[in-house]
Amino acid sequence: FFMIAAAMEENNITVAKRAFDEGHLVLNHSFTHPHFTALTSEQIIQELNTTSERIHELTGKYPLLFRPPYGAINQEVVDTVNAQGYTTILWSLDSLDWGMQDKEAIITNIMTYVSPGDIILMHSSRSNHATVEALGEIIERLREQGYVFQRLDEMLSIKAYK
Repeated sequence: FFMIAAAMEENNITVAKRAFDEGHLVLNHSFTHPHFTALTSEQIIQELNTTSERIHELTGKYPLLFRPPYGAINQEVVDTVNAQGYTTILWSLDSLDWGMQDKEAIITNIMTYVSPGDIILMHSSRSNHATVEALGEIIERLREQGYVFQRLDEMLSIKAYK
């Protein structure tokens, strides 16, 4: 779960801790969800480190994996992120759930385009219940087709935390 640190308050703290306690990765998706390509190196570093510190406070682990909001990267972003010791993680299949309110459309999109080794981009928010409604069925269908789910650190053979 790549999480936005500014949103880690009240119920979201419980969700982050639960995800971690259940064996999922809780990772860095920035503090305020800006377009990183519009930030200075100093602002990028602030976004990264403030988020990782918040996650460390909640989980006891300091994340090293980062997913840039909107997938917005350029050479300056990559160089700055790498210099701070983070690894940038993108996706290979966008569920398009961020623009859909239809459970069946999300399921169809993933099931039509998924292939072995995919990293599937999905979102959770209070305003988009369709993703939550679709997820159980997606997992079930993928398992029926022989897919196995792995944590990113295992799949990519990289360190998720300091």
